[in-house]
Amino acid sequence: MMLVIWKGLGRMFPAEVKGIVGGKDTITSKMMELGVMARKEKIALVILLFTIGLWVTTGLTGLDSYSIALIGAVLMLAFKIIDWKDAQSNVDWGLIVFFGGALSLGAALLNTGAANWLIQDIVSVFGSDPSTLLIMVVLMIIAVLITQVMSNIALSAILVPLSVTLAAAQGQPIGIYAVPVAIACSLSFMFPMADPTVAMAYGTNYVNIKEILKAGVPMVIIGIIATLFVILTIAIPLVLK
Repeated sequence: MMLVIWKGLGRMFPAEVKGIVGGKDTITSKMMELGVMARKEKIALVILLFTIGLWVTTGLTGLDSYSIALIGAVLMLAFKIIDWKDAQSNVDWGLIVFFGGALSLGAALLNTGAANWLIQDIVSVFGSDPSTLLIMVVLMIIAVLITQVMSNIALSAILVPLSVTLAAAQGQPIGIYAVPVAIACSLSFMFPMADPTVAMAYGTNYVNIKEILKAGVPMVIIGIIATLFVILTIAIPLVLK
């Protein structure tokens, strides 16, 4: 997918210039001007590594990703790496409200049971003994569509147990559905509200929703096809375990 995204986006959005004259020299001179790391820069690096460490060890600490991000931000303020004025002037609050609205919609689907009801009803349409490939494709499409307006972690909490149940009912290894579904829940880049990183790209005002769709839809389709290919070929020994 990394190779596909690199080549695909390069064709969709070709660079306007081949290179910047003197670019390497400019970067080298700017790096030299920075000199050695200052005390604040070292503290900022420690806070960043500490925050990443908390993200990696969420299973041990029990902290969620939102709390960890808040801890990192508070530490930046507490050690005076930035002040509140800097934080206010450099944060796109409109983008935060926009993304918060999308998360609220996803939370409503989850908490009311609407997402679970929708998923189970769609799967039940295919009868009691559908083919393995059909179930994989349907579950992945459902995951991709819903993850555009819902947290991928919350969606995984619904879809992965359902995938395991379906696999067990068919006498299949549990990974045959759960693994592609887990991957599909991360293919969230068709809309700005699908993922914080896409929202940040949209917030730069250099790309619009039409361009995000132009890039996102082909990447999602290729991601589904690539996942199905890998799961049904070279990954079979791993999935069957």
